[in-house]
Amino acid sequence: MREAGDMRNIAVIGGGYVGRGVALQFARADFRVLTYNRSAESAARARAEIGKSLDALVRAEALGAEDARRAESPSSSTRGFARRSPTCT
Repeated sequence: MREAGDMRNIAVIGGGYVGRGVALQFARADFRVLTYNRSAESAARARAEIGKSLDALVRAEALGAEDARRAESPSSSTRGFARRSPTCT
């Protein structure tokens, strides 16, 4: 049985205001984060907003530039939810 401390993958359903914040915190803690959204457009918005949040943290000197790049890396990807669940509109 795996221990809770062994988990490094997180899925966040929805990239809205709360989902983006949850995804951002896990990404900053070096988790692999996948966010699932209803459409490619909402996924792109979530990704852009996460990038803006990381930029703001760097400007405020609350996060280093290297840590921001790591949090925004391809391992923290955003995917469209509709493709996985056709009933979700």
